[in-house]
Amino acid sequence: MNEFQMISEVLYHIPEANVYASTPEEAQGKRLCGINTYKVFPDSAELALRMIISGKNESIYRVSRYQSDMNAISPTQIFLPDPYGLMRVLLSDFKNCYVLKKVNNKNDAPFCELFV
Repeated sequence: MNEFQMISEVLYHIPEANVYASTPEEAQGKRLCGINTYKVFPDSAELALRMIISGKNESIYRVSRYQSDMNAISPTQIFLPDPYGLMRVLLSDFKNCYVLKKVNNKNDAPFCELFV
């Protein structure tokens, strides 16, 4: 089974109700995040990133592509949009932890950590 086939398995088995987590305490903007998966393709997935920021609900729908980066925290990245024009990535270790993080700065605190 190749890496992208495993992405499908991971996305289909994330229970929606358990995919919420808050940002770290030291983060200035508190967020709750969730991911809904609608369709999974061989090299992309139709996803919705849902965020609750300071009492406001935001949903972003997108077909997000997969990319492999062996120098990343984990080898698989799924790109997700940000409402302010920044790109975020979903980094998956295919076990139980998903991290949304700014692409252009690996030193920043995670945008949102998701645990299943």
